[in-house]
Amino acid sequence: MSNQEQIDTILVKEKLNLGIEDCADKSLQALLNAKPSQDSEIDVISYLNENFSTVESLDNVDSILKSLDSQILSIDEQLKEVMRDQAYAAENARAQLDAINERSVNIIDRIQNVKQSAIAAETIVKEGCAETKRLDTAKRNITFSITSLKRLMMLSKCLSILTCFSLGHRKAKNCMYRA
Repeated sequence: MSNQEQIDTILVKEKLNLGIEDCADKSLQALLNAKPSQDSEIDVISYLNENFSTVESLDNVDSILKSLDSQILSIDEQLKEVMRDQAYAAENARAQLDAINERSVNIIDRIQNVKQSAIAAETIVKEGCAETKRLDTAKRNITFSITSLKRLMMLSKCLSILTCFSLGHRKAKNCMYRA
């Protein structure tokens, strides 16, 4: 017979003799039926053996139950406090996340504004470059035209001098002044 079966047998006999209350019986039965997990530090069997080693120790069931109830209440309060702290932490995290999202939106807006400004500046530069090219072409054309006109004037002067000489004017000075 295992330890748990022996304890069950003793508890059943003592329950009949002492008339243990249903509440205490349910609590003890729950403790007996609870299987300690591998990670648990509490061994239910050893706990029961320590606290209820004799039949007389069953008289202390009420005080032990009160102690367990106070421990449960204390643990419940600690759990409530931890849950409150978690709720506050969740609210703070949510607020921080909202702030980060708002900052991200602001940064994205700024980046869009910078991109638009860069596009506008690039357009202005392209227009300026195109206008500079047109002005440079116009300057070359004007320079070419002036050069051509000077050459045409020189040609015209030379033709008039040549015409003068061909007509027999002996003095070239007279021909030069007329041209």
